[in-house]
Amino acid sequence: MWLTVKALENDKVVTEKLKGALSDSAVKYIEQHTNGTDGAIAVGECKFRWIDGILDGAVSETKTKAALGRLDRIYTHKIFGKPAVVLTVLLELLKDGRSRTVEMLAEELDTTADDIRRQLEYLERIGAVRKVAFPSGKSCGSCSGCDGGGGCKGCMPDNAEANMGDIWEVCR
Repeated sequence: MWLTVKALENDKVVTEKLKGALSDSAVKYIEQHTNGTDGAIAVGECKFRWIDGILDGAVSETKTKAALGRLDRIYTHKIFGKPAVVLTVLLELLKDGRSRTVEMLAEELDTTADDIRRQLEYLERIGAVRKVAFPSGKSCGSCSGCDGGGGCKGCMPDNAEANMGDIWEVCR
């Protein structure tokens, strides 16, 4: 049965093996019945008709509206979905304890720095994040990784405070 289906599909490997194993008249007969047809499509159609016959009557089709939870409705909303997802991912990124610049967040989230600034302003208004500003050459003294000494080890590499600008972190 399998060889027959493969011959109908014009399978090259099977066809070559059949040519070596069958008589010339049998090979001609197979070629007459498979020439000019796309056997793979014909076999596929037969398989789908067979499956449809099995499923007919066994499966009933009823349309039901999926009940979405509140967050699902927000995340899949045409207008509010993307900002909600970005806010969620942004908070998760900031939760790891590392502070990041706006540019670093924009790169990680594959969006613009302006978009990140808008999202961060909103998160700051609701008290989820706070801005940590660095005076040049000094320890910030206010982030979760700061030891209050000569440098901040929690949010930036050594001697990088001059170019860091504003840093954001999740409020604890």
